Amino acid sequence: MPDFDVFQWLETDMEMFSEDDEDWRLVAKSTSVKIIAWAGIIFFLICALMAWRSGLGWGTLWFISFELLCLYLLTAGSVEMDSRHITYRTPFNTFRIRWDEIRRIEVDDKAGNIVFWGDDKRLNALGPGFWSGSDSRKMRKLLDRQIKKYGIAVKKTQKAMIRRSKNTKLSR
Repeated sequence: MPDFDVFQWLETDMEMFSEDDEDWRLVAKSTSVKIIAWAGIIFFLICALMAWRSGLGWGTLWFISFELLCLYLLTAGSVEMDSRHITYRTPFNTFRIRWDEIRRIEVDDKAGNIVFWGDDKRLNALGPGFWSGSDSRKMRKLLDRQIKKYGIAVKKTQKAMIRRSKNTKLSR
């Protein structure tokens, strides 16, 4: 299977957006990640039960650790974009950064994570490789448009997978 090209989602056809229309908002969900997480939870639960029943205590703990990883995947949120800002909503927190604050963007090799960098700010979100929903294609186009509009540098790096959001959390 060929590798996913991170930059293939950057497209140039932008006639669907109007500079004058500020009332639209695009949303991409994390449906595929949540399906994988639920499948993993069920699979590793069965494995943990089988290990426990056969007396393999260490095996049970090993499978439970994978259960916890799958539970973490369930916290993947949705990405929202409009012409003014990017918002990442998780079950526990909401993070936001304005487009005019972004200086550079980091994306991992498979576009699974994307990090928007500003001055003393950072927003880590689910990347375009996992965006799903009716707005996901439009969001990729909007991302490309905003990168060009603001002259934002895009860098492909594996560090995008371990970055944490900083100074972008919204108070509830």
